[in-house]
Amino acid sequence: TTNQITGGSASNIIPALCEFIFELRHIPQDTRIEIEEKIQHFITHELLPHMQQEYPDARITLDAIAGAPGLQHV
Repeated sequence: TTNQITGGSASNIIPALCEFIFELRHIPQDTRIEIEEKIQHFITHELLPHMQQEYPDARITLDAIAGAPGLQHV
């Protein structure tokens, strides 16, 4: 889920910085690392190339704040 989005100073200005905080909870069969690798692959190969067509200095960074194993229902 995307929990918080921050960026920009007015509705008609493209912001220099936009930040969003998201959370994911995975099932026990998946690992946090596998999911993060898929997200990073999507960023590197899909999102960033499109962004850099418009603005060559565009970048995306991911910062992991916390991690915990998935819970299993018994």
